[in-house]
This record gives sequence, structure tokens and C-alpha cells, in this order.
Amino acid sequence: MKCPNCGAEIPENKLYCEACGCELQIVPDFDVDVEREMKHTMNKIIKDNHFDDDFEFDDDPSIFSLFKGVKLSGKLLYAVIGVIGVLAVIAAIFIGSKIVKQNNYAYQIEMGNEASDANDYLKAVSYYENALKLKPDDYDVAFKIANLYYSAGRENDAIFVLKDVIANDSVPTDKKEEAYMKIISLYEASSNYELIAELLSECTNQNILSTYQRYIVGDPSFSVDAGTYHETIALKIECPKGSTVYYTMDGTDPDTNSTEYDSVIFLEYGSYEIKAISVNQYGISSAVVSNKYLIDVDFVFEPDILTESGDYTNATMIEADVPIMYSVYYTTDGSEPSKDSGTSIKYSGPIPMPLGESHFRFISYASDGSVSSIVDRDYSLTLATSLDPATAVSKINEVLRASGHINDELGRFDYIYVAPYPVEGMGDFYFVVEYLTDNSGNMSKLGTLAVDCYNGMIYSVTERSQNDFKLTPYN
Repeated sequence: MKCPNCGAEIPENKLYCEACGCELQIVPDFDVDVEREMKHTMNKIIKDNHFDDDFEFDDDPSIFSLFKGVKLSGKLLYAVIGVIGVLAVIAAIFIGSKIVKQNNYAYQIEMGNEASDANDYLKAVSYYENALKLKPDDYDVAFKIANLYYSAGRENDAIFVLKDVIANDSVPTDKKEEAYMKIISLYEASSNYELIAELLSECTNQNILSTYQRYIVGDPSFSVDAGTYHETIALKIECPKGSTVYYTMDGTDPDTNSTEYDSVIFLEYGSYEIKAISVNQYGISSAVVSNKYLIDVDFVFEPDILTESGDYTNATMIEADVPIMYSVYYTTDGSEPSKDSGTSIKYSGPIPMPLGESHFRFISYASDGSVSSIVDRDYSLTLATSLDPATAVSKINEVLRASGHINDELGRFDYIYVAPYPVEGMGDFYFVVEYLTDNSGNMSKLGTLAVDCYNGMIYSVTERSQNDFKLTPYN
């Protein structure tokens, strides 16, 4: 058989031309090859039978045009019928050859290899797909198809082929693992980590899951089960290793813009819906987990201490915001505050912060006697002065005695230091209360004096309203 392209001889066992690489057509192109041959043969027959030497059939693609305007003699008719028969045989041979090639696995592979070597990726895919239809269990061909699709810039088609391998129950485990690895490598190349997590979420192969553990995000978990509780809950959200937890408390789904979990969440009163997700180093999010809680308790607000713990360098008042129908008690000796404790003091207004280190403990009582949890505050007050409270008291004694303010038969004058107070517009002062102690030991408060913490000047104190003082120089 001769090549229709270059005319070279083609061996019988070959379905393509070794000289020019042209593939033999299975179904003859009647509009080109067969009809051309038929016209050539018919023209020869007509001339051999003494038709006009200039007569030629035109290029009308219809074979029936051969008979237009021609009166066939008996001899010519038989010749035409013979030619048609020969051409029918040729067509049958072409069709049979094509069918044979179409169902020849080795041929499809060979042609696929040639197209692949020539970087004609999609043509190679066509041949390999034909081969795969003939041998569905040749999974190496499926991998070749996936690689060719990727080389042709059709990554999604490559992944689709590999997913077919994974989904086929008859595929051996090692081939499925190879398909998983190829898909994941494609996703990694384009940083599609979410798609890797999605793929692994449906994977049951423990070897693959172990190999790509870094892409798997575990769900967060709550330390307390959902339900109704009659006490305050300290809720912890357990975070998978290497992940960060984000949560919401308003029922909306969390994302990386939500609150990051970093400490215990206290559920004190009312209903809560907590939702949380884990996010790993690749930005892959877990599923949303949620719990609902109802905290049904006789709730008492903790004391709202407005003055935060810390270091202070100026006289400062410790203030608390006490709700209506509430009362607040505190201690300064470290003991637990209580309205029934002899060491507790009822809060009635701003408290002057003591010099040095101090530890306050506060507790709230509702009108029905229900009690809150305890709030602790730690303070450190240091004034930039060499005048200490003891020196201030001595200075008062000295000045008042010099002015004739001395002990007599009625009793003695005692001066007791209270605390440093801030006076608006004037600065920091040591407040000292003056008492008259009679001969029976009874003490009567006479008034309050103030000593400037920095220059030692003495003032009489008049309290116009709570924490609002008028200072008058002592004469």
C-alpha cells in the first residue's frame, strides 16, 4: 500500500507512513481520495472507448455526476459497474483498516507516544484515551493523560482524571496513593490548601492521611457540654495543636476576623450560643462547632472597681460604681470581705489609696442578700517627697503647741494620720484628724488638718461635699 501523502510504500503491518509520518485514514475521504480515483478511472474508460479526447469529468463532489450527460454503451456500462465494485472493495479495506487501528491498543499507545514527543499534548491525550478504553486497568496511561493535560495548561482536567482513579474501587491501593499525591502536588503548586483539606476530608487511606497530616484541621472542642446550668461557667475551648481558635458569642459563624480565643470565657447569666473554628498555619479552617448554654442563677454583679490595679505616683482615690439596691464591702488585710465580718468595711465613697503596697478585696450584696464573687485590687503608691506622714504629724504638734494649742485639764490633743488625699487644683496632702481625748479615754473629733506633702505647709480642712475639700492656711 502506498502513502496517500508522499507515495512511499507502507508495509502491511504498519498503519502509518514511516517516510512522512502520515496516518492512514480509516474511513476514506470520498470527496478527495476515492472520488479522485474514480474520476481518473472513469476518464480513462471514456477515452479508451473513443469519447471526445477533450472530455473530462468536473470536480463535482457527487459520484453521480460521473454519469451526467453520458450515454453508456453496454461495454462502457459493464466497465463502470466494475470500477464501482473495485472502489467499494477499496473503501471496505480502508474502513476495515481504520476499525482495526481504532481497536489496536499498541497502535494507540505508539501514536500517543509520538504525539507526546512532538509536544502535541491534546492529540496525545486523544490516543491515550482510546488506549485506556481498550485497557481500563492500565492506570499508568491515566497518569500519562493527567500529565499531558497539566502540560497543556489544563490543570482542572488533569485533576479530574486523577480523581477518577481515586474513585474507582478496582484501582490498587498503591495507584490510588499515587493519584492522591499527584493531586496534592498540583494543589500545593497553586497554594490551594483549602482544596487539599477538602480532598483529605473524604480520604480513608491512613497512609495518605498520615503523610499530609499538616493540612488536616481538627475541630475545636468545648470543656463544658451544652445545657442549662445554675452556676457561673468557666468555659475553655480546646485548640488543636498548631491551630488558632476564633469564636463568636452572638450566634454568627466565626472567621479569622472574629475574637481570637486566648483565655477562659466566663458565662455568668442568661443564654449563650458559642461558635468556634480552628485555623491552621495554611489558613485552612475547620468546620464550625457550636454549643448553647443557659445560665440560670440568682445573678449578682461583681463590684465595679473603677481604679485599676497598678503603680501610682500621686495621691489617688479608689472608686467603685455601686448599683442601686446593692452594697459593697471591702477589706485591706487580705481576709475575705463580708457584711458580717468585723474586718470588713462598707464602701460609702472614694477611698484614699494608702502609701506603699496595699491589697483590697471587694464583694457585692444584692438587696435579697445574694452575694457576688470577690474582686481583688493591688496598688502601689509612691510620692516623690522626703516628707513622710510621721514627720507631718510632728510638724502639726509643733506648730499648734507654739500657737498655744496645748493639753489642759480637760484632756489631751491627739493627731492621727489618715492617708494622702488629692485636692483638686492644689496637689497632694497628708490628712490628719485632730481628736480631744478626755481623762476617761473618750475621743472627740475636733477637725481635720492637712499637710502639703512637698512643702510641709499646714491647712485646716473643710469638706464641702464628698471628696470636695476646701483648704485654709492654718494661722
